[in-house]
Amino acid sequence: CYAEIGAHEIAAFFNRKAAEIARDFGDPEIIANSEINLALNHLAAGDIDRASGLVAPIAADLARSTDPWMRWRFSLHVLNAQARIAIASDDLDAALGLADAQAAGAHAHEAPKIAARATSLRGELLLAMDRRAEAHDTLRAASELANRCLLYTSDAADEEDSVDLGG
Repeated sequence: CYAEIGAHEIAAFFNRKAAEIARDFGDPEIIANSEINLALNHLAAGDIDRASGLVAPIAADLARSTDPWMRWRFSLHVLNAQARIAIASDDLDAALGLADAQAAGAHAHEAPKIAARATSLRGELLLAMDRRAEAHDTLRAASELANRCLLYTSDAADEEDSVDLGG
């Protein structure tokens, strides 16, 4: 939450604490989530090597994992981090492929919030690559995906239901 408003230092503090507590409990899901988030905090601070160093072992663990939840959920989170690391490394083509893989996985697993994030990232990359017509259509699609998430949560809140946005 703190990272989403640009407070990366405090977010990094909480992500480190969460990973530490998760290690004490042996919870691989929270460890992976915290370390991926911490990698993004390092990336926001300009430390590409530290970000890569945190994401690489998680990606390797996912490749060996037999847990379907970890494979699909955290593979999407890893793809997002890898795409952002590729952007910071000026490898926009690789970042675009990673964003596309993330979007495909999100659609396949019906995770609309992640699909909106990945599609938005794709649009931003297309803009950076000066592919404006594609970027326009892609960002419009991302906006529609995000609006569907908002409408879904609004309708559910009106009905007092709980909502899982898959993200």
